[in-house]
Amino acid sequence: MDRIAEYKKLLNTCMNAGLKIIGVDLAARILSVVHLCSNNELFVYDEKLRADLDFICKFYHIGGAETPNIEIVELVKKYSAEIEKHFEKIDSGDGLLTKKEDKYPQWCIDLMKKRYNINLFQ
Repeated sequence: MDRIAEYKKLLNTCMNAGLKIIGVDLAARILSVVHLCSNNELFVYDEKLRADLDFICKFYHIGGAETPNIEIVELVKKYSAEIEKHFEKIDSGDGLLTKKEDKYPQWCIDLMKKRYNINLFQ
């Protein structure tokens, strides 16, 4: 069995046992980055990211007619606002882009690179 299949199996086992293998803070960060920085086709093709998103949506009741976990909603608002503030700073000319990586907050770049090996600034 390949690594992604094993990972999906692990996520499913944790889901069934009610174990929070992806914490609410990490889940909120992932959702915020995907929502605001997903102009990269690698987001579509990365199986681990898709598996994590599936787990997050099910575990935190995001989607459908369910009431989402309020803690994750507040954190997504916080991290989304942080990303948007960064974009506004750049758009206003207050933030000089010294390199293309500066387009995104550093934590977004680090999260996607370390967890999924996705470069946001391609």
